[in-house]
Amino acid sequence: PAVDALNINGFTAPAGTPADYIQRLNATVRRALQTRELQGKLQNIGIEPTGSTPEEFGAFIGSEIVKWARVIKDAGIRVE
Repeated sequence: PAVDALNINGFTAPAGTPADYIQRLNATVRRALQTRELQGKLQNIGIEPTGSTPEEFGAFIGSEIVKWARVIKDAGIRVE
């Protein structure tokens, strides 16, 4: 079957983490991802650095949960 699967790396924080802290962490990580040094190191191990906003990452995680829940249900996968 045609299935699109990715390995995603990202940062998460506990519910209730102050928004200003999340924004500062996101800005710091995005700046680091834009450096040639880090981009080169990540690309050397097969990682394509992109970066996103906390809202975009949250929406992506939500869509992945929906997608894989459907795959699990359709395949009849059960916890053993």
